[in-house]
Amino acid sequence: MRGMKWLVVGMLALGSVACKKTEIATDEAAEESSEAAGEEAAGDEAAGEEAAPMAEAAGDTAVPQPERPENLKAAGERLDGGHDPAVPVSVEEFRPKLVESLCLAYDSCGNMELKSAVAGTFFMAGMSMASQSPEALEKFRALMGRIEEANLPMPRREDCVELFEIVTEETGVDGESLAASVEAGRVAYDAEQAGKCMGQLGTQSEVCGEYRPMGEEPDMQRLQAMMMQAGPVMEAHYKPCQTMFEGKVATGDSCSFDYECADQRTTCMGEEGKKTCQEVAMMPPGGMPGGGMPGGPAPGGPAPGGPAPGGSAPSAP
Repeated sequence: MRGMKWLVVGMLALGSVACKKTEIATDEAAEESSEAAGEEAAGDEAAGEEAAPMAEAAGDTAVPQPERPENLKAAGERLDGGHDPAVPVSVEEFRPKLVESLCLAYDSCGNMELKSAVAGTFFMAGMSMASQSPEALEKFRALMGRIEEANLPMPRREDCVELFEIVTEETGVDGESLAASVEAGRVAYDAEQAGKCMGQLGTQSEVCGEYRPMGEEPDMQRLQAMMMQAGPVMEAHYKPCQTMFEGKVATGDSCSFDYECADQRTTCMGEEGKKTCQEVAMMPPGGMPGGGMPGGPAPGGPAPGGPAPGGSAPSAP
């Protein structure tokens, strides 16, 4: 199916920049899932070759080209339902507003190849985060199963929302966890800056303000080049998102979530209850502003989250 093929290529092309933690070996569940996915893909390819003559006889049943988004706006225009940047976002409102704004930006992007690559980044990073919890991994797999069963050109807005509900739960961006970190002095949160960030997420970006259909076949090199070009543009567009959080936990000290770490080169790692901010290798630039959700993946495009350790922020189309 061409739609799922695009999604897989997007994952491969952007997986290296999804989030810092994807450079750290994930647990056995993630590895097993990856191996199973590879075996399944190989089986699908073999089955596809065997079924080719039948497909030709039955006619083309490929997934249709994604249509022009109904809420497509020109670059710089406020998206339908976009947040007012003058309105602060409280700690309690942060999670739902972030998920809503990220998925609005994703859904309204008119560049179909970019949107497909963004979806790949979302779900690659989501897999990395979900693999750290059996319950989250089960939810993630169920979501992926429903997406594949729907046989659509790419994930829908509601799929994006469901994904980030899972991710934000695992990365401490739920209101209760974030509020506890703020109260304990492990992170400083700027509600006014968060409002400006959500306002930018609710404003059409330069790279998404024009409808561009996908090509006939995915091309990884072209997707990588496109994301490299879009990266600086998106980073400038979502600059307000870079300063919503300021981690206060020094390297080597106890932490609960990545966004609490003061040094951007560190992430919160270790056994549950014994985590500390530890230095890890940083991802090379690849087209996503910030680096990901607080303590995890980036959503949205330029694609495809929230603040990363030390205050970096989400990405969206």
